Amino acid sequence: MWVVEGEKCADALAKLGMVATTSGSADSAAAADWTPLEGRRALIWPDFDTAGQRYGETVAAKLRALGCTVAVIDAAALGLEPKGDCVDWLAQHPNATSSDVLALPILAPAEARDARGEPEPLRRPLPDAVSYPLVALGPILEPAARALLGVV
Repeated sequence: MWVVEGEKCADALAKLGMVATTSGSADSAAAADWTPLEGRRALIWPDFDTAGQRYGETVAAKLRALGCTVAVIDAAALGLEPKGDCVDWLAQHPNATSSDVLALPILAPAEARDARGEPEPLRRPLPDAVSYPLVALGPILEPAARALLGVV
């Protein structure tokens, strides 16, 4: 399910066979009833301006509260003019397909960013190794473990 700013954008995505909805404008997201999207996967395509960014953040928060999986298109990475939207991007890419739209860059979710605003690494650094007391292995395994230490 796509969430965009304005009916024109929703109609443009619908022409590509995608299901899209809107709350109307950037200022209407907080007051909209998002409950029909509860539990769904949502892709938000905000306009490329400050109001669009606020819209994306507001809608994302509302949908996450409803148990939705949310992704937000990185409008800044699309090469749009200020205030550009999905209609403008589609005009720049007249042969774009739904697959092209689905491959657009996604912002890292806010909860996956550290204090610097960078995405968290998938793997954390490993802690320093702590040696195991070989005497705890008993009289039979201890000599075998010591012999392995010489090989490894």
